[in-house]
Amino acid sequence: MLPYISSVFIPAAGFESDCDDDSGTDPDDAMACAAVTQVLYYFTTTGVGGNNVKATQENGLTSRSDGSDLGPNGIKWLSATTATSASPVIGGLQFAKSFSSLTPQGKDSSDMQIEGCPNSPPTCEGMTPPLALYNVVSDSFFPGTRVAPTFGHSQTVDVNDFDYTDAPMNFLQIYSDDILYADGLSKCSMLEKTGSPFYNVKPHLEKCAAKPGTELYIDAGNTEEELELTSVNLLRISEPLP
Repeated sequence: MLPYISSVFIPAAGFESDCDDDSGTDPDDAMACAAVTQVLYYFTTTGVGGNNVKATQENGLTSRSDGSDLGPNGIKWLSATTATSASPVIGGLQFAKSFSSLTPQGKDSSDMQIEGCPNSPPTCEGMTPPLALYNVVSDSFFPGTRVAPTFGHSQTVDVNDFDYTDAPMNFLQIYSDDILYADGLSKCSMLEKTGSPFYNVKPHLEKCAAKPGTELYIDAGNTEEELELTSVNLLRISEPLP
């Protein structure tokens, strides 16, 4: 098959390394990646939008290593390379799945495995929410940032076509279910958590909240500690807004 030569399959200047399918054998992937790089090229061009702070994020962060195309490494690279420019691009990432999803039997759900298991395919025996959370932030979110050594990784990432050091990152999005899990409220219904002014029912958490001494209570506490550790270190690497 002859390579595609149409401009719609060609990445924007400077972003060639972000699209590894240059043979034209998969036109859909090639065109999608080229389109994204064209938007990024315009977005990052000096003067576009004036000397204002811009922001970009990628949705789909898991504990597994980033691919060679656009992804978490692309966000961190962009944040690192524009940090000292007149128009910096602050970066953020969002978890792909809830790291605390449990079946009624308390076993690992596929979402927890997809999010927190570093193996491929994601099958980690004994996976727990606090471990899944730690795997994501330590193996994927913080590497290449100033606090990476705290999590056993390097402040520099040099993989595939990405090479950056001390990338500032400003936000990390997780699912509300994970916050409720850390609060020990994962077994509570919406009515138990919020009550109902219409029916004059007050919130009642006595029967549904995790009980001290139970495995759920211990795991919720460990998850809360992991979230606090993540929050503290995120504040240490966030780029101050002018």
